Amino acid sequence: RAPHRFQVNMKLEAVDRRNPMLIRVATIVDVEDYRVKVHFDGWHHKFDFWVDSDHPDLHPAGWCARTGHPLEAPPRPSDLKPSSNQGVCPTPGCRGVGHIKGARYTGHH
Repeated sequence: RAPHRFQVNMKLEAVDRRNPMLIRVATIVDVEDYRVKVHFDGWHHKFDFWVDSDHPDLHPAGWCARTGHPLEAPPRPSDLKPSSNQGVCPTPGCRGVGHIKGARYTGHH
């Protein structure tokens, strides 16, 4: 397989692994021969992850606009502060969509 063309600081749109119904603005923060490290813009680096460079959950910038899929904007700093409407979820910026343990759960947290 041919090497990928991803570069550090390249922007893309990537499926959120914790909540696959969301596609987020992301940045490539590291590269290897056949893998890339993805960072969701505005989120803590603890959510960064390595993935194969040809993974179908990676999309070029502008993909959501072309396909009509909603794109999640990066959270603002004020979104990441704990809020009383956040309930019991410990994830800063959480809006109550999905489940902390992954998509196989129907409720939140």
